[in-house]
Amino acid sequence: MEKREEIYKGKAKSVHRTDDPDLFVMHYRNDTSAFDGTKVEKLADKGRVNNIFNAFIMQKLAAAGIKSHFVKVLSDNDSLVKKLQMIPVECVVRNLAAGSICRRYGIAEGTEINPPTFEFFLKSDALHDPMINDYHIISFGWATQSQIVAMKELTFRVNEVLKQLFANAGMLLVDYKLEFGMYKGELMLGDEFSPDGCRIWTRPPVRSWTRTVSARISAMSSKPTRKSVSGSGSTFPSCQTEVATRGRRWVHSGRTGGAGCGTARQRLSQFSPFRTH
Repeated sequence: MEKREEIYKGKAKSVHRTDDPDLFVMHYRNDTSAFDGTKVEKLADKGRVNNIFNAFIMQKLAAAGIKSHFVKVLSDNDSLVKKLQMIPVECVVRNLAAGSICRRYGIAEGTEINPPTFEFFLKSDALHDPMINDYHIISFGWATQSQIVAMKELTFRVNEVLKQLFANAGMLLVDYKLEFGMYKGELMLGDEFSPDGCRIWTRPPVRSWTRTVSARISAMSSKPTRKSVSGSGSTFPSCQTEVATRGRRWVHSGRTGGAGCGTARQRLSQFSPFRTH
């Protein structure tokens, strides 16, 4: 498969044409961004980690019958994906209260949300990804009613699969965002599922792992121990084990201290997790 010219560059990924008009190469860069892309910094190895992490998740979802644009990993930072006509909305599911939902509604962080909430956001950095509803989506032509129904159904199916997967590894899937697109008339999962778009906590005690910036903060504060993290009968690839291990250590809950703790909190304030969601 020949990787050709770049046709799109986002905050952390680039998309390239191939010699097959139905397939793209998705390149995961080492860029880490905050504040809707206004602050950007390089994070060594981030692209490789996100690429392999995403491949692992997409393969688990495929095994559960959930289709995505993912085809296969091509290299450390590249994956082959189907060409989708993307729907410009983000689907967010919350299993535990964290981030903006706490600020909006005065909910205590860590509160279990049962049943999980579902929210739509318009995918627009310029507008800071405003929350929208079904009527906005239909009225402004971003998606059809049938696509809305399908996105909700698929997002909750993903939730059931991944909640169990992370639970088997001793982690809680707090919240995450998904994006969908059309491939030859069929709605399927697009974009990625990686630390860039989800929030994960360990249990117990609750220590937050938010986005890939956690890996950098962890490196500042302590050297992680490499250990196996398994889920649904499989073991995370080595780079995912490293990220998961770092995620389990990087935030000091207040009961523990250590060198670099203050630095970690400063870094967290600069790279707000989960964007505005």
